[in-house]
Amino acid sequence: MNVHQASMSSKTRKYTNTSKRLPNRRGAATVELALVLPLFFTLLFTAYEFGRANLMRHGAESAAYEAARAAIVPGANNADVRAAAQRVLASVGVDQFTITTVPANVQTPSNDLEVRIAVPLDQNFTISTFVTGFVFTGQCRLSRERQ
Repeated sequence: MNVHQASMSSKTRKYTNTSKRLPNRRGAATVELALVLPLFFTLLFTAYEFGRANLMRHGAESAAYEAARAAIVPGANNADVRAAAQRVLASVGVDQFTITTVPANVQTPSNDLEVRIAVPLDQNFTISTFVTGFVFTGQCRLSRERQ
C-alpha cells in the first residue's frame, strides 16, 4: 500500500455512530437554561437596583445642595427651596421625600442655613420589602449672602 492509497483509505473510512455509546442528553440544555436563567436575571435585577439606589443617594446629596443654594438667596422662601429639591429628585426618580431647613423658615435672619433631605427607600424603590426602614439623607450647610 503506497502513501496515496493510505490517505485515500482514511478519507473514505466510514465513521461509526457514537451516539449509541453516549448517555441520552436530549433536553439537557433546556434544564440547564431553566436552572441558570433565574439566577442570571436575579443578579441582573439586583445590579440594576443597586445602581438605582446609588443614584437616589447621590440625588439626595445634590438636592440638598441645590435647595440650600436656593435658600440663601435674599428673598427666597420655603416653596423655592422645596421646588429646587424636587427638581433634582424628580430627575433621579424620587417621588416621596421630606425636607427640613434650619431655621424652619428660610426668611428668618441667620448667618447659616442648613437643608436636610430624607429619601425613604421603601416609598421610592421598585421592591420595597427588602429596604423597609432604609433612608438616604443628604444635607448641606451654606452661609447666607450678604445684602
